[in-house]
Amino acid sequence: GAIGRLESIKCLVLWPRDHAYYGRNGWAGRLEVGGTKVNDSPFNNAIAHELMMMLFLAGAEERAAAAPIAVGAELYRANAIESADTACLRIETDSGVPIRFHATHASRERFDPEIRIRGSAGAIVMTHESSVIRPDGKPEIALSAGEGDRRDRMMTAVLDALGGGTSFYCNLELASRQTMVVSAVHEMCAIRLVEGETETPEGGPARTFIPGVEDAMRKAFEAETMLSETGAAWARK
Repeated sequence: GAIGRLESIKCLVLWPRDHAYYGRNGWAGRLEVGGTKVNDSPFNNAIAHELMMMLFLAGAEERAAAAPIAVGAELYRANAIESADTACLRIETDSGVPIRFHATHASRERFDPEIRIRGSAGAIVMTHESSVIRPDGKPEIALSAGEGDRRDRMMTAVLDALGGGTSFYCNLELASRQTMVVSAVHEMCAIRLVEGETETPEGGPARTFIPGVEDAMRKAFEAETMLSETGAAWARK
């Protein structure tokens, strides 16, 4: 109750990936391999964890995840892959809490995952470094001591669960909610090819990026809108 009634949850990630990332195995950047669906993408691989976390936090009960009841998406790719390297998702849930997801692997700038939970009386900001409650008109409350603290807590819970304990974990039933979103997105949304630019940083492999994607992502994140609503020339509804 520290931030009042839960109103929305959103995520922003700018995680550049180079050509070697997509060439590292036979399924990277693929939608299907040998007749089996892969659906590799930012929201089903590197940033799948943040998408699942938002569905979990939107759950109507403490240890439940929200189910998607409607999904809107915009998918883009600048890299020479089958799937998307850039995505904007709008998810309506059975708990009534809307979720917004904004992520790209086709940026020059890096911005690590930030989940922002907006309430009627404040917000919670979660990053890989810390989690902070920001109640309106009150001092901030730090929830995490950083990545090391989180890993210690996680491993303690894993060891307890393996030993027959009662520690909570994300089981297949919970995780299926993220898969529901991924499947729905790829069934209903085409992937738009965007003309990117390619550069080879000194001492590193080549990478392709979408000019201006960082600004478009931040605008969409702050306004809780889709990329096509930011005025970016390459974005389409």
